[in-house]
Amino acid sequence: MQVRKFEAKTMKEALELVKGHMGPEAIILSAKDNSRGFGLVGNRSVEVTAAISEETLKKKQMAEAKLPEKSKSIYAQSTAKSQKQFINKSHLNEPIHETPKSQRKYVDIEDDDELLGDADSLPLTPILASGVRVRTAAQRAWQAMNDSHILNDENVQKNSVESQVVEKLQAEILQLKKVLQTFQKVPQTFVSSSVQSHGDESLKQSMTYQKLFRAGINHENTFKLIKLAQTKLTSEQLGKSAFVDAFIAHHILNNTKIVGNRFAERHHFFVGPAGQGKTSSLVKLASEMVLKQKYRIAIVTTDVHKVGAIEQLRIYAKILNVPFAVLNEAEDWLDLSPSLAQVDFVLFDFPGLSLKNDLILQKICQIKALIHSSLAIHYVLSVLGNEESASELAQNSLRLEPSDLLFTGLDEAAQHGLIYNFLQRFNLPLHSFGIGRQIPEDFEAATKERVVDLIFKLTKLKRS
Repeated sequence: MQVRKFEAKTMKEALELVKGHMGPEAIILSAKDNSRGFGLVGNRSVEVTAAISEETLKKKQMAEAKLPEKSKSIYAQSTAKSQKQFINKSHLNEPIHETPKSQRKYVDIEDDDELLGDADSLPLTPILASGVRVRTAAQRAWQAMNDSHILNDENVQKNSVESQVVEKLQAEILQLKKVLQTFQKVPQTFVSSSVQSHGDESLKQSMTYQKLFRAGINHENTFKLIKLAQTKLTSEQLGKSAFVDAFIAHHILNNTKIVGNRFAERHHFFVGPAGQGKTSSLVKLASEMVLKQKYRIAIVTTDVHKVGAIEQLRIYAKILNVPFAVLNEAEDWLDLSPSLAQVDFVLFDFPGLSLKNDLILQKICQIKALIHSSLAIHYVLSVLGNEESASELAQNSLRLEPSDLLFTGLDEAAQHGLIYNFLQRFNLPLHSFGIGRQIPEDFEAATKERVVDLIFKLTKLKRS
């Protein structure tokens, strides 16, 4: 699937962009009001994040390519329902007729086209083929609490909206009848799309459960997400996986913690198990600080046992033209610290932690005690690791009081649910993601959108 962000002055304009670029069957993942302004004039803007499958987008593009040049403007102004009918007819090689011009907008909304209030309080709702944004009980409650902010749109025709909903329901009923007629001929091993059942075994057969579980989210967290959806969505919405997926995506967006300022502290520790990408992450962050942020930094290593570790970091420090030092003992920091007083940041590389060897953990704690303040401890973990053993070691490392989580190996992993599982277990914010081997390109600040992207596989990461 593809996921994109659209920014416009009003919600209606943003949804028009979604329709124009992604088509009538796009799914709205989130919507928010930007206080930083739109364009040069500094007015408020609306930002909408939408997703569409590659197959659906390709069908839209192939259909539009068949349009005569003179009909493209008429097609662009037509309703989402008309556009979907045109795309379906084109895909089935049926005769294509020009789409009549309609004054009805892409999404008929009962309120003004401005996005009002807190965007995070709005539940996600898919854009249906009929072009109607179905209002949930949560939306009605939210609007009732914010009547002072609502501007009525007198041009919306309620009967028109209701008739479109009825038409869609009638079409779905007809389709359901066809399925029931051939039900006995179909092998009873398919996966259900509904999560309405409260039985655990039934939930395991739902499309949503299978999707989340295949993404690497463990059984416990998958059940929690589905059970939460059951308490918030209507019976009709629970019967459609698109609604359930959208709700879960919105929940993850709202409950994922991200480090606000990645450069807030002067000292940065990179800790975690061996072979997780600690040194590579340190070098990538150091490169970002020097090349992009123009900071003055120093690199310090305490890994005096790993073959080649010191020389590897020494080479990178030389390339970046920054000071480099080796700490054999924790007390050496007292002598080294004054000589680094002029740098903005000091980055520390440590040997890999182990359940069988507590000496490294003790050494980190000793250096931490000498620094006293302005310290960020990044717990580095590869998404390729085993969750059970990784969690056990992380639990043992909690006395370090890590500040955040830094995940690597995103480009090599088929599953990324380990990220969500760790967020739920340790309640720590995300700092950064290592998405490849190139330095410093394959390193990015963690975002909530990227977490949803990885779990629902909306876009493809490049493979090294």
